[in-house]
Amino acid sequence: MDKEKLGSQYYQLTQAAKQFKYLLNEDKLALGTLLYKIQDFYMHLEQEGIEDFGTFKTALAELHLNARRSMKLMQNARYAKQYEIQEDDYKYFDSAVLELIRVNKKDPIEYLNDIQAGLSFTDLEKIICSEKIS
Repeated sequence: MDKEKLGSQYYQLTQAAKQFKYLLNEDKLALGTLLYKIQDFYMHLEQEGIEDFGTFKTALAELHLNARRSMKLMQNARYAKQYEIQEDDYKYFDSAVLELIRVNKKDPIEYLNDIQAGLSFTDLEKIICSEKIS
């Protein structure tokens, strides 16, 4: 196979992978949003003394979700909502990137242009860590 065909094939594969990664990022934030709505639902049931629907933990088990990871998804989704990240931009916020920004109490919108331009997680981490030192 010649280099031009290989280059074209590589480009097509990486573009397809990028699109699936964007979908995964969007889905994780959407799932986190639904999970915190489910959690709020269970808190309301608890306040009303209704026990017919089990607990939030049983709901997570029924969905085959790990509570520790689910909490991170929920925290990231709340953070995205708090900073009014547009749903169209969810695709750019990998859960590790959003968690890094959230844990360091930064505004995710501040980094959106860099992330859209392809800034790596490692480089973003260096920027955020250097800001903490300054």
